[in-house]
Amino acid sequence: MTLEEKISPAIQRDAIGASAARRGYDIPPGRWPQGGWTEDLDVSGRDFQRTITAAIAQVEKGAAKAILVWKYSRFGRNRMGNQLNLARLEAAGGELVSATEEVDSTTAVGKFTRGMLMGLAAFESDRAGEQWAEAYQNRLARGLPPIGGEYFGYVRPGPATSSP
Repeated sequence: MTLEEKISPAIQRDAIGASAARRGYDIPPGRWPQGGWTEDLDVSGRDFQRTITAAIAQVEKGAAKAILVWKYSRFGRNRMGNQLNLARLEAAGGELVSATEEVDSTTAVGKFTRGMLMGLAAFESDRAGEQWAEAYQNRLARGLPPIGGEYFGYVRPGPATSSP
């Protein structure tokens, strides 16, 4: 888990709220559908039906003007999904805003920068996935539980270690 994944939802909400205030956006209190906050607390987002699609639907209905995220990497986890979601959002007249990565996406340079940031997020996700796959295979090859837990009745070879 990276440091970025350890940033609490409250800290992210504070940054998003400040960004909304700077732009003149009002975020209704509470969680969607009663309020304006939609959270996807899934760490990887790779295999999870992201709640971002519900937020895009709100923009398409005219109930929202923008989607504000903590970082662009929170909008999606792969290049195709990012581009499809962004195309849907912009076709509906909506705006994607990152609270921590200020980019003017109305300019060519801003669009390019936003695309680079989203591409870097997809690259990092791919890299982490490959690293986890290698660790998983390494543990299997050594006869260890692949996700780090112990099997029932598992005895670790080698000298015993004491816990503090």
